[in-house]
Amino acid sequence: MSAETFRRDLPSVGGTDQDNMMAGRAGNREHPRPACPDRAHPGVSWPRAVCDEMARIFRRKKVLWLVLLAAVVVFTLAVLQSSGNPTELRAPVMVDVVVTPSNTADVSGYVSGQVKYLNFIISDNVTKPSPTCSPIHNIAFLKTHKAGSSTVTSILQRYGMTRNLQFALPDKPSHTFAYNYLSKPGGRLTLQAVIPLLPGKEEYNILCNHAVYNRTAFRLIMPSDTVYISILREPFSQVESIFEYYGVIGSLARVNPSIRNFTNPLSEFFSNPYKYEKGNVHFSYLRNKQAEDFGLSVDELFSPSKFDEYLQQLSQDFLLVMIMEYFDESLLLLKHALCWDTKDILFIPKNKNGRKPRRNFTDEDRKRHRKLSSLDYKLYDFFLKRLQDELSRQSEDFFQELDNFRSLLTQVKHTCETKSSFFYVTATRWYDAFNVTAEDCNILRMPELVALDVLLKRARPPVVTPTPLSGSKIH
Repeated sequence: MSAETFRRDLPSVGGTDQDNMMAGRAGNREHPRPACPDRAHPGVSWPRAVCDEMARIFRRKKVLWLVLLAAVVVFTLAVLQSSGNPTELRAPVMVDVVVTPSNTADVSGYVSGQVKYLNFIISDNVTKPSPTCSPIHNIAFLKTHKAGSSTVTSILQRYGMTRNLQFALPDKPSHTFAYNYLSKPGGRLTLQAVIPLLPGKEEYNILCNHAVYNRTAFRLIMPSDTVYISILREPFSQVESIFEYYGVIGSLARVNPSIRNFTNPLSEFFSNPYKYEKGNVHFSYLRNKQAEDFGLSVDELFSPSKFDEYLQQLSQDFLLVMIMEYFDESLLLLKHALCWDTKDILFIPKNKNGRKPRRNFTDEDRKRHRKLSSLDYKLYDFFLKRLQDELSRQSEDFFQELDNFRSLLTQVKHTCETKSSFFYVTATRWYDAFNVTAEDCNILRMPELVALDVLLKRARPPVVTPTPLSGSKIH
């Protein structure tokens, strides 16, 4: 192939159109530049323009290779620095990325404009504020019905179980009816209903089983520095869940079996409640159940002033009333309030009813339920606003931490549902590095009542009967 043919076929990659045009003109000049020899083929020479173009392409490829090599070196050093052990394997973790959100937090519906994170490995030398508080161990959790309370309870159980804290547990035989209740509506919560303290323990640390709230009774059981928390759920979704989970249709059918003939028995109940409940009922599984858990009575139902007074007292008593519809946000607020670590609030949801049938409800159904459960709606609306106000006061950093926490939860759930059951979480500015081990996964997956059985066994150590020495006589 001649030099002229090579020049016509020379690709334009590596040079602009102007460069190639100049290279073509160079070969037609009256006084061309000296040719360059072809080292691979002795005796063959090429026009200088062709040599210049090839040299330019070679230089650019050389620069690209050098840049790529430098990137590989930097990445390798970062991995070694973060691991401290070049043979240690790590799962992908969340990397803190500095991004300025285009939107601010919208707490009226859902949080928008949250910062996203990348699956990658970074070094541990990140900025993290020094702790300025001590973890709180004395906690009373008012456990409401079908409001996400079992998941919160499992978090508290795991926290106390791994730190050998003393639980205020119901003094009832295991696996008997309502053995996980300290008190029920109509009953009284007393110190005698609680398993006595273990030898060497001076006070109870955690109360998290079902109990109707009674301010005096709770304070007779728990220390004076106890932090009180609870959780509420939007009342209509809560009554839907209760109806299915507890099989309430059975008790309604005992009063009037015709309710089983309706495709939507709950809607039928809303339209004719007195047809299916005996007497003048104001509190039941389907009426004001959350208000009943909080200790409200007919006094507050029929006296707005007494209700307002009781509500203000609850607001003073409870440091945090979580909202199920803001579950992750509530947990993060709880973490900050209790001065806990992020690992302490990891969770896998408990007691979710995945087989709940889909029923169609009308606006009229919702209005009727609001009238039947007016205290539940007032209570929920009050603490919903309080939580939203608290969220509106949070900084951008809170919502960045929230986004990171949600990514971490997804990873925990995936890991604990696989056989590997182990991963390493590198430090961020919100928490130190930690492991999630197979043992952690076992506790995270543990059902609430199984954890209760473990705690009950710890709270009731077996009585050891002395065995007489061989040959001794008992007089």
